[in-house]
Amino acid sequence: INWISALSADAVLFNSRYHRNAFIRASTNQFISPHRDHNNRSCHSFLDSKSFTLPLGLDLSPCRSLFESRSPPSCPVLVWNARWEFDKQPHVFLELLHLLLADSDVPPFKVILLGEHSFLSPSTLLDSYTTP
Repeated sequence: INWISALSADAVLFNSRYHRNAFIRASTNQFISPHRDHNNRSCHSFLDSKSFTLPLGLDLSPCRSLFESRSPPSCPVLVWNARWEFDKQPHVFLELLHLLLADSDVPPFKVILLGEHSFLSPSTLLDSYTTP
């Protein structure tokens, strides 16, 4: 979504309040601030008034008994559930794993690697990191 498209849309929907606020904040910084001679604050207010948060539609109430009856995991679980592409910065996640593995005070943990990949695979990234 870009600023002009959002302004011309009837409504702009985001899947979280965080993404909505981040988009409006970034749009303000990139579009309004550089053009101080033309006050676009009304555009910001206009976009804000027609932007809404529409959370993902998951009703987990039927599964509540499954969660309540389970005992807590024996160790923490770290999950990567994004695409394995550079724009998602998987190297940051792998650097975190490297730091955690290097710290003897960190308790044992499990790692779950998910997410589709086209050019970059989790194994390619993992091969570039060795256990300290």
